[in-house]
Parts: sequence; structure tokens; C-alpha cells
Amino acid sequence: MGAEQLDDRGQRQDRERLLVTALLAMPVLVLSMVPGLQFRNWQWLCFVLAAPVAVWSAWPFHVRAVRGLRNASATMDTLVSLCVAVSFAWSAYALFLGGAGEPGMRMPFSLVPNAFQGTPYVHLEAVVGVPLFVLTGRFLEARLRGDTQAALRSPIQRLADSAAGVFVPVVPAPAVTALGFWLGAGADPQVAVSACVAVLVGACPCVLGLATPTAVMAATGRGARLGVLVTGPQALEGLRHIDTVVLDKTGTLTSGHMSVVRVTAVPDGLGRDALLRLAGAVEQGSEHPLGRAVLAYARRELPGQRLPDVTGFRALPGRGVRGRVEGRLVEVLAVDGELPAALAAALPVGEASAHTPVLVRVDGVAEALLEVRDVVRPGSYRVVERLRRLGVRPMLVTGDAPVPARAVAEALGIDDVHSRRTPEDKAALVRDLQQQGHRVAVVGDGVNDAAALAGADLGIAMGNGADLAVRAADVTLARGEIDALPDVIRLARRTLRTIRANLVWALGYNVVTLPLAMVGLLDPMLAAAAMAAGSLLVVGNSLRLRAWQPSPARRPTR
Repeated sequence: MGAEQLDDRGQRQDRERLLVTALLAMPVLVLSMVPGLQFRNWQWLCFVLAAPVAVWSAWPFHVRAVRGLRNASATMDTLVSLCVAVSFAWSAYALFLGGAGEPGMRMPFSLVPNAFQGTPYVHLEAVVGVPLFVLTGRFLEARLRGDTQAALRSPIQRLADSAAGVFVPVVPAPAVTALGFWLGAGADPQVAVSACVAVLVGACPCVLGLATPTAVMAATGRGARLGVLVTGPQALEGLRHIDTVVLDKTGTLTSGHMSVVRVTAVPDGLGRDALLRLAGAVEQGSEHPLGRAVLAYARRELPGQRLPDVTGFRALPGRGVRGRVEGRLVEVLAVDGELPAALAAALPVGEASAHTPVLVRVDGVAEALLEVRDVVRPGSYRVVERLRRLGVRPMLVTGDAPVPARAVAEALGIDDVHSRRTPEDKAALVRDLQQQGHRVAVVGDGVNDAAALAGADLGIAMGNGADLAVRAADVTLARGEIDALPDVIRLARRTLRTIRANLVWALGYNVVTLPLAMVGLLDPMLAAAAMAAGSLLVVGNSLRLRAWQPSPARRPTR
């Protein structure tokens, strides 16, 4: 069985576990917390429904808790397992030996546990509520990571894990302390156990487990509606922290709809039409916008002529293409360095082209120069200005020649320009920027950008670009419009603020409930109700991201 099938099977099992847990837990929660609905022998029905939750639903938590104890470590799983085990064990004792199983027993809702003194009661709401909320959070998190590697975790999720790593191991101590104190003070054993259970329920990481996945789920959904596909928490974290954006030129800042504006052939060579025929033939196998422009121009200029087939076609990343046409080796290459003397002499005197120059070689001999024009996307002007307002430095990095690269950069107001960069050069530039301490995002659309996209802190692909670029990216601008880039950065920053607010609430909830539970001022039922309310508050806060609106773009200063 393949890894993908195993992952699908695991997600299906998690979904089934969550669904069964919800169906069993909801009647128990309602009957335990609404005394008016408690009918004769209601407690036995709740016990029957809670038993599978305590054993089967919480089984993954029990297994991981035991594994952690063997390694002398405690995690959130340890606390969930301990809370479920203690609550279920006491409830079973109360039902079978403590008198709580008597027909007609009622369990009123009270704020403090000592109000129950002398009255048998159970804590089945904690048994079902804790696994239900934690399983919900983890199911959402698994769904969000479905398209990413399972090993990738998001400062904010690591922050939550770190907080839990410090918080969880100390919780059993106050729970045992509360139990010992109340027993030593001569309180009813039910009050002592109630205080212990209230500490465990109050410290349960249900709200903490929902803080990150609900916010990320809402943000990724909102991003998709804006035309931005985000792979998961890691991508949102990367968007939040980037300070430098490396922008490709062709197809990213420019439209990618290129056209040949001039053809200069070497005097006494093969001739303009023959060279167009050969160049168009070899470009039939190319996916690059420049290659498509050469092919379209050849077909337009040579109407009625069928272009010959190409054999041995090969794309040279960052350089061009080559192949054999009618027995000749034809190469269409980006100009690297000075033009051959014969071609330079054929150009108009003193003219420096602002277009992209492309060299046509036949059997190793330079025969023609094609000049290709591209158009800057209208949205690129706004994007560059908005990136600067967000504190992000834009850089233009292209395999194109210096003159057209500088022309586009000057039009957009970009100061950092790197021209004639191969795919390896682009990836090396990204590494250099990272070594200088920058958090780098790369935006590109072609095969030439794939290595840089994969090596960047965050890869952003144009949705209408090459499949390899899209697969190497963390974020895809699905509509192929770069205008969405500043919006998704702002959405990521808003999401991270939402997650922090969720975590503050989650930890604050624990800080408040623990002391109240220890001194006997918080009943386990009320602790469970507070846990549910906290979870709903976190979910509601996260869902606000679904209504987030990008701010209207200001007119750029030119």
C-alpha cells in the first residue's frame, strides 16, 4: 500500500472516529448539563454512551500517553488521557458503588462542587467532552496539512506545542494536591475527587488544540476565494515573515504575451525567411512564452508553409532550445555577452534594443537576431508599491539581457535588478539572501524558476505557469494575477494575529480555571461548560477571517 493510500486511510479513520464520538457525546453533554431533561435512569444511558468514548475514541490518546511516559515525557495527549481515565473511573465507582446509580437520581447544575456534598454524582460530561473537542481540532489540522508533508509544522503551532510542553507536565501536581488537600481537610470524597477532576478538565488543551487549525482553515478558504491557493500553515507562516520578494520578469511582472518586433539576419547568410522557418520549427516543442512568440511569428510571416518536424529537441533551462531540423542543428538562445560581429554590424548604428534579444544559430553559426517585446502587467505597478508599504523589498531577477531587464525595473521603480541569471544563479541568489538573514519569497511562472521556488522560504507560482513551477511552490496565484500577492501577505499577517489572540485566550482560560478548581470554586460540569464556551469563542474568532476584505489599492506614485 502506497504512502498516499495510507494517508487517505488514516484521514478516513480519523473522520469516522470523530463522527462516532460526536454522536455518542452530544446526548451525554446535554443530559448532564440540563437537569430538566434528566429522566429516570438517565445516568445509565449516559454511562453506556460514554464508555465507548472513554475507551475507543480516546484510545489514540491513551497509547501516546503511555508511550510518552515510557520516554519520561508528558504531552497534551497525557493530559487528555488522564482526564478521561480519572473522570470515567470515578463515574463508574459512583454508579456501581457510590449510590449514583439509583433510579431517579438528579444531578443539578451548580457553580461549586461542595454544593453536592452527600449527593452522588458522575462526571461523564468530562469523559465525552474532552475527546470530542481535541479530536475536532486535530481532524481540522490534519485536513489542512493534507497537501503538505506531514513532517511540516507551522510559530505559531510550535509555540503552542512549546507552551503545552511546559504547561502539561505541571498539571498533575495541582490535581493531586487538590485531591489530597480536600481529603485531608475532612471533605466528602466526592468533593475531593470533584476538585481533582475540575483541575484536569480546566487544564485540558481543547481550546489550545483548536486555536491554530480553525484560523488556518478559515484563512485558506478565504484565500481560495480571492484566487490564492495556500498549501497550509507553513505557507501562511512564511508569508507573515518574508522581507524580500524575488520577482521573475517574463510572465510574472510582464504579461508573457510576447511578440517578435524585428528580425535581423546576417548578410549573405541563409536569409530571413529560411531562418524563420528553422527557428519556428525548433520552437514547436517549447513551452516558454518567448518560444511561443517565435513560433507564432514564423507562422504569421510564412503563410501557407508547413513548418518541418524537429528531432532531438532539448530545452536548455535559462538559455533556450535546440534540435535538429532537416538535418541541421538549430539553436534559439538567449544572448549571452557580446553579439557576434556580423550581427552587430547588421544592426542600426548606435541602437541599443530595449527588447529581449534572441540569437538563432544554425550548425554553430550565428545567423540572425530576433527582438521580442513583452508588455508590463498593469497590476505590477500597484504590486511593487504595495509591497514596499508592507515593508517588503522587491527584486527583479531574470534570465533576460540587461537592457530590457533595466527597462522593466525602471518602469516599475525597482532598484535591485539581476539580469542574465540561469536557474542555478537564481537559486544561488536566494541562498545568498537567506545567509544574510533575509526571509525570501520567490514569484515565478516557468521551469526556469522551479529551483529558486523550491529553495526559497516561500515559493509563489503563477497559476497559468508551468506545472513544475506550481508543484515547487507553497502558494499559487490561481488566476495568474500578481495583484493578489500583497493581499495574501496581509491576510497571512491577519491570520497570525488571530491565532495569537486564540492562544492568549486558550492559555488565559487555563490560568483562570486552575486556581478556581483547586480551591473548590469550580465544579467539573461548569469547567466542561467553560471549555465548550472557550472552544466556541476560538472558532468564532477564527471564522471572522472568512469575511476579511482586502483594502482597496491606492493609486501608485509615479
